[in-house]
Parts: sequence; structure tokens; C-alpha cells
Amino acid sequence: MAEKWKTLNHKKIVQLSDPSEIIPYTLISQEGTDVSYTFITDHNIQYVVRYVCSTDYYFDNSSDIGDTEILEFQFVPIEKGIKLVRDLRIAETLATSMKNVLRLRKNAILYICDKSDGKQAARSKLFHKWYKKYSWEMIEKLDGKLVNPNSPESEYVSLIINAENPYADNIIEAFSFIMESDK
Repeated sequence: MAEKWKTLNHKKIVQLSDPSEIIPYTLISQEGTDVSYTFITDHNIQYVVRYVCSTDYYFDNSSDIGDTEILEFQFVPIEKGIKLVRDLRIAETLATSMKNVLRLRKNAILYICDKSDGKQAARSKLFHKWYKKYSWEMIEKLDGKLVNPNSPESEYVSLIINAENPYADNIIEAFSFIMESDK
């Protein structure tokens, strides 16, 4: 593969001759936890990626999910109020992060689209597009919508689970029940 070198802020960056080869950013594990990472983009924007255990919040004791942890995925820029830039490497980084978490833990990830700016439906579509793009072997994805009677806006939710998890069917059933009972 032919490579070209480019200098950006006195750093050498490899430019691949094939633009379809997107390299994820380096994830830096945060002290004290193995499910929280940061990364810095080429545009010098720093993000945090967290997987927060939310098993007890979403699944009650009647759900037979064994020792599976339901990890709520969170992804935000560290600095507030910055202008975000479209960056294909971010999607690659997030997909890599999720695959690693699911492969190592065989747990489930719950993605709840941020609705603070009314763009939750667009986020849900983008997340689905990313999921389809990154052929995820042994990973299942289910989508749902939570309706809060006190709020005019729905919450778009996706469950991503390692299909090799021995409790996968029970987790999917519990998620489906939550989505159905919320209607």
C-alpha cells in the first residue's frame, strides 16, 4: 500500500492512498475504570466515551440475565460549546470501542439518543447507519422508543448485545418487554 506523509502541527500523519481505509483514533483508558476512554481528533477536539453500568436501572430482578452488565453508552466532547466537525474517524473509533467492550465482556450496550436539542431521531438514524456499515459479527441490535407521558419527545433506544452471551435471549426479551410496556 502506498503511503503519503503530511505534516500537521509538526506531527507526521500517514495519509493512506485508499480513502476507504479509515483508522480509528487511539482510545486512552481512564484511570480507575476499564469502561471509560478519551480520544483526541485531528481537529484537536477531545471526547470521552463511557460505558456506565445501568443494569439495575433498566432491568429488574425478574429478568434472568445472569451476571450480564447492561452498559449505557455515553459519548460527548469534553469541552462544551465547541463547533463540532464532521470526522469519519469518530464513527470508526466508536465502533471499535463498542466491539471491544462486547467482545471482552459479552455484555450488552444500551444506546439512548441524546434529546436535549430535539435531534434524537437523526441520531438514531445515524447510529443505525453506522451499525450497518460496520459488519458486526456475533452482535445483535434491537431498536426501540421510550415514550414519557410527561414529555412531548420520545427517547430512541438501541440495545446491542453479543449473541454469544448465554443470556442473550432473556436480555432481548426483557428489552422488548420494556419497549412494549412503555407504549
